[in-house]
Amino acid sequence: MKTGRAIYALRKEKGLMLEAVANDAGTDAGYLSKIETGSRLPSLPMLVKIAAAMSVPVTLIVAMAEGEDVKLIPILIK
Repeated sequence: MKTGRAIYALRKEKGLMLEAVANDAGTDAGYLSKIETGSRLPSLPMLVKIAAAMSVPVTLIVAMAEGEDVKLIPILIK
């Protein structure tokens, strides 16, 4: 799974709207959508902001993007 797909999966799992996460991360929905679809890669500072907007650790996004079998997802995403 790539970074954008991991962000999308976590956002959906948490029931968050694209616009709300984008706003909380200090960007617009169009840019976040491009990240989620893989047409843009987020910078590290933006990745940190997106993670904070979803209340998840950056390491969770990175682990999911790298295809790690993350067993703590239900605990971390609530």
